Amino acid sequence: MGVFLHPSFMKNPFAITVVFLFTWSFTFAQSLELSYDHTSVAVTNLNQSAFFYKEVLQLNEIEVPYLNPNIRWFSLGGPYQLHLIQVSEKPDTEKATHLALHVKSIEAFVSYLNSHEIPYWDWLGEKDKIALRPDGIKQVYIQDPDGHWIEINDVQFDY
Repeated sequence: MGVFLHPSFMKNPFAITVVFLFTWSFTFAQSLELSYDHTSVAVTNLNQSAFFYKEVLQLNEIEVPYLNPNIRWFSLGGPYQLHLIQVSEKPDTEKATHLALHVKSIEAFVSYLNSHEIPYWDWLGEKDKIALRPDGIKQVYIQDPDGHWIEINDVQFDY
């Protein structure tokens, strides 16, 4: 007879509570398999911002599955999305809060920025400079029409 079926075990409320909590926490932990879904960005001019993300960053706009004239969605590849949400007041922006996207070639991306006269900076704020992170990844920062910072880097994933 196993320990869980032994009569002396079944009479011990502490032991039953421990087993219950262990089983519950194990089951709960398994249900918390979090994975990335989307990022939302508050914007003051939805059409202007949608133009930036669609035409400048060349993200594919996707259909919003319900009618809401204050929201536009863009694909970030696979199931990942960027949601633009119209707000009335300009949101606070700082570089530490940013969206990070990666490209195969930072040099080609910077050439694209230069040809379209789109300004870019390194992390420290030096204009027209590509930064080299301590891990060897190259990066630049650009801003959308509301001043949200967007990091573009050349990290390559093995997936």
